[in-house]
Amino acid sequence: MPERNSLLRCFQFISRKRFPMDDSVGTRNVSYCRVSCQLPDDDESREMLSCQFIVMPGMEVTELSQELKWCLRSNAALDLAFPK
Repeated sequence: MPERNSLLRCFQFISRKRFPMDDSVGTRNVSYCRVSCQLPDDDESREMLSCQFIVMPGMEVTELSQELKWCLRSNAALDLAFPK
């Protein structure tokens, strides 16, 4: 993954062909980019907007919104981690 990018941008890097680049994902008004992540120093997952959070080493995405699952559905590794 490219360094110093938002989590949403990393998702777009993984699945460029299927990811919408419009106002429906990645805005404060619409929470389609909502995820839950376990950060290295936290005991519990926290909910966040992937468009506003910079990726850090050791973080683990534990849950994706249905919209993100749909956009990333063609990636076999994500299918295993986040069943439909």
